[in-house]
Amino acid sequence: MPLVYSFNTLFGSFLVIVIICIDYLFKYNTDAVQRKIFVSCLIMTLPAIVCDFAHQAVVGQSGQTVQIALYIINTVYYISQVGAMYLMAVFLDYISFKDMKRLKIIIMTVAAINLLHIIALLLNLQWGFYFFFTSHNEFMYGDKYFIRLLISYLPFIIDIVDLLISYKNVSVHHINLVFIILILSSAGNTLSFIANNASLFWICSTACLLTLYLFIIRAEAKFDVLTGVGNRGMFYEFIDRLNKQSGEQSWSIALLDIDDFKSINSVYGHIEGDNVLRNVAVSIKGCIRASDLVVRYGNDEFILAVQSEYDIDRLIARIQQAIYDQNEKSDRAYKLRLSYGYDSFVTHSEQNINDVLIHIEKLMCSQKNAKRRSGDRSAE
Repeated sequence: MPLVYSFNTLFGSFLVIVIICIDYLFKYNTDAVQRKIFVSCLIMTLPAIVCDFAHQAVVGQSGQTVQIALYIINTVYYISQVGAMYLMAVFLDYISFKDMKRLKIIIMTVAAINLLHIIALLLNLQWGFYFFFTSHNEFMYGDKYFIRLLISYLPFIIDIVDLLISYKNVSVHHINLVFIILILSSAGNTLSFIANNASLFWICSTACLLTLYLFIIRAEAKFDVLTGVGNRGMFYEFIDRLNKQSGEQSWSIALLDIDDFKSINSVYGHIEGDNVLRNVAVSIKGCIRASDLVVRYGNDEFILAVQSEYDIDRLIARIQQAIYDQNEKSDRAYKLRLSYGYDSFVTHSEQNINDVLIHIEKLMCSQKNAKRRSGDRSAE
């Protein structure tokens, strides 16, 4: 490939990755762990792109100094490229499972494999089993180059096997994303191997990173910025997904409303009102399981969705206790209380989710009215 075309491909990839990195760093409402992994992946790709262009600029030129430079450039290239692919696999695993204990084990494993890969690349400088350069400084693949390819794809293969085993606990979107990334990265490596030109790899690699970033943006659009829980769109997507699954499922849907929230906003200001919403969301999230769903449905309304075999009364009692404990520890001039209503929703039945929501809202309002009649001013 002529140098000018190689430069266009590499500079375009470099620019896209830098723009994604800058834009993501300025997002304040994202998962901090997710941000670190993805940004590390983006940064790791940049030296690989620079080394790729440096390789294209000097390969084939004569001289011992050029050959030494080419060995250094390509060694750094493969360290960075494989490191970026492993970080991409770590990112895919994290967004699929969101398990910190699992993440620590994976990071330690990835670090160990990459250390062995670096040692192999350093040994390659002497033995040339991955790659070597002819006397005319032309790049050649070594007879053990397939090992490097296997090392590169090992995390994606493990990810796919793990996701297929744990498919019941993982979103179909995550499984599809892993397959898309694997197909794109495979296409990039295959094209580069056939054409003996690494620049072709970056077209597909940049597409992988862009795909991941679009996934992040779409996922963040389903979350409430203020509280960090899901939003109304996530709730309806969740119900739609349940209705598309085979077999009848029964879920308890609960609507929780903060008593006297309007007065809190009026007397103490909207900043304090925002703090209340965050505190309530934290209390709810601390009581639910990973398989449960909580979303901010309206201004001060939260919806819970839990499988019917799990005691919804016990769960709401735990949330109420968490709110009570929060009141006891806080020096606020007011007390937080919740009113609620709940009902069952059965998929593949004559039930309509909107009818269920109307019903549980009436139950919640009845509870508020009962509090008012009993003289509980907080329900106003």
